[in-house]
Amino acid sequence: MLSFSAGLFEESARWVGFRFWLQQDRTYPRTLLYGAGHGGIEALILGLLVLLTYINMLILTQLDVATLVPAEQLSLVQSQMQAFWGANWWDTFAGAVERWLTVPFHIGLTVLGLQVWRRKAGWLWWLLAVLLHGTTNLVVVSVLPKLGYWGTEAVLAGFTLLAVLIIVIFREPEPETILAE
Repeated sequence: MLSFSAGLFEESARWVGFRFWLQQDRTYPRTLLYGAGHGGIEALILGLLVLLTYINMLILTQLDVATLVPAEQLSLVQSQMQAFWGANWWDTFAGAVERWLTVPFHIGLTVLGLQVWRRKAGWLWWLLAVLLHGTTNLVVVSVLPKLGYWGTEAVLAGFTLLAVLIIVIFREPEPETILAE
């Protein structure tokens, strides 16, 4: 349910953006920027959270953790710190790769969302975007325990390629501009 609720809320938010903020400028180039902004902001926020976690872990290594947490939680905190610092350095890049892959994915979903305003039965295009978003979330979360970080990133790359295909299929020429003489 959580996978599909994320799709429902994010695609509905995109619809609201098209409906109210991009009402006068629902062009393909503007849609690409809108999707890049959505994916980029999400990547930036999650990237900042990762940076804050790293900074917190650096600070915790300089402090006596036993004075900061209740005694019954001390072993849990220490094991989490060991797991954090014991991770392979290349595995720390999995989150960055995921964020890199989700930006074009969000652009593709935004292009799909544009079809609500371009084609008949617009609500079906919105529903397709919700289902694709939710299915992607569900599959990625489901395969993580079986495939690990990098196998999961490969699955996400497949969904990203599908999104890039959507971007290409629904590509529109830029509007012609008349140059003043």
